[in-house]
Amino acid sequence: MHLQLLFLALCIQQFSCVLVNPTTIPVPRHIPNSPSFLPLNENEPQSLLIPLWKHNIKMNLYLFINTELQFSDYSATPDWTTDVRNQRSQDKQIQLLIPRNVESTKQHYYAHIFLAKDSFPIDPANISFSMDSTVYVCHSLTKFYKNAPYWHQTITISLVYDTKDYISRDTLHPATLKYFINSSKPVANNNQRGRINFYRPIIFPNDFWQTKKDAYPINDTTLSALPLTVHLESINVWKFNVYAVLANKDDQHANSSPPGLDDNLSVLEQGYMFGITLLTCFMHGLFELLAFKNDIGFYRAKTNRIGISVNSLLIHIAIQATLFMYTMDFSNNAIRGCIQLTHLCVNAWKLNHVWLHHYEWVIEQGSNYGFAIKTVRTAARGKHKLVEQGEARTQQLDAIAFRLLTVVAVPLFAIYNAYHYYYHYNMLVYHQLKNMCMEDWTKKVIVNGIVNFLSIFGPIMAVWPQIYINCKMDMVNHISTHTMAYKITNLVVDDVFACITQMPAMHRISYLKSNIIYIVFILQKKKACIIHQFRKIKKQLL
Repeated sequence: MHLQLLFLALCIQQFSCVLVNPTTIPVPRHIPNSPSFLPLNENEPQSLLIPLWKHNIKMNLYLFINTELQFSDYSATPDWTTDVRNQRSQDKQIQLLIPRNVESTKQHYYAHIFLAKDSFPIDPANISFSMDSTVYVCHSLTKFYKNAPYWHQTITISLVYDTKDYISRDTLHPATLKYFINSSKPVANNNQRGRINFYRPIIFPNDFWQTKKDAYPINDTTLSALPLTVHLESINVWKFNVYAVLANKDDQHANSSPPGLDDNLSVLEQGYMFGITLLTCFMHGLFELLAFKNDIGFYRAKTNRIGISVNSLLIHIAIQATLFMYTMDFSNNAIRGCIQLTHLCVNAWKLNHVWLHHYEWVIEQGSNYGFAIKTVRTAARGKHKLVEQGEARTQQLDAIAFRLLTVVAVPLFAIYNAYHYYYHYNMLVYHQLKNMCMEDWTKKVIVNGIVNFLSIFGPIMAVWPQIYINCKMDMVNHISTHTMAYKITNLVVDDVFACITQMPAMHRISYLKSNIIYIVFILQKKKACIIHQFRKIKKQLL
């Protein structure tokens, strides 16, 4: 399941609409309008974005690299200049050596990128300068990992290319809108089409493929110059949307790669590893679908609940409902939430089919205390009676298993959450976070403690009543042989992939827990078959 989430997260992006306010924040006169100075406003009506420059026109790109955040030296010679066109196919590359002053304390380098129409100057002091004929982007070349400055040898400058006459804002993710530089004179159209904005060409410095292992510290005194390879390319709008969303998530981690992102990028950079990942995801999804199909068919054919633990289904539903609500409220991961909701609905259907569906709900009216009081009782339907020996035995063992689970789980839950709260409280005191709201902090710590406990011990708690019933009744009646075979094959695929790739330790622990559970089911299944054959032979001899 983790592999599906990884693959879907890289391939599927959900896009929503957040609009741009054309009012810019005042900046120095010598600095052209930058997309970083365009605030977002969600209250504007929908509008269309129309390219201000025509397609396939000749343009000039200027690249300046220095240690100043605000560019002002327009008389300096560009580190690189080239002629480009607003077209689909475009691929240029150059290698530069950036001079470095070893004695300087400035460790932050910036790339100032200008794009102007042919024969138009980029200097605002020039009489021929036009704001709508110039695009400017400032990009940081220095990355900080653990508060230390690092240098990457490659920078990719992407020019977004689109042949459409306009772009609707409701097709763009909020992270992409900051790269759209509005014209200095927005035009209002009729009320039917809403407000129209013209935008200049989009320059997108793409750092997505940069990883920490490819960088080296800038404060190395043996380096007299910093090598830099500039790669210029054209990309279409949908690819720009994906890159911008991922870059926005990277910026939220303060210029450091999110946990596990470097490993994911290394998988994508290596062709064979990417192929293995795709094949594993396909096999995982295929076996999961086959197991789901056989499981549904198995329970639809059930006419009784002999050997099936109702408490296991109830615990599964409670755990999945808790994790689903936590995911939607805190994690905001729609894909993981949909998967958890699917498992929740399947277990709820199983519970209804093997338990609630076999009983009638009878409503009785009462007149006590001057108003009608409704009481509920259950009556057996047809042959599905609780007095049957098998179902009665199953119900009795299920209750015993649940009591044993309660005796162990409740103290363990209290001890774990007490330790979790004590540990985080000491961390709070150690870091001296006095301005934090204690009420919000307490709620967050308690919720995280509950979710962590359910994530670690939940799978074992959910299957314990079923394992107890299987052991006492010498049968495995809650899962079909085909479903178990598909799930075990899926676990083998996950185990092999977990051995050849890097992943967090908690993921490997989750695979280990699943392996232990299904090994127990296999042993119980084998024991049940042996006992069944022994009884059959004994009956024949008698």
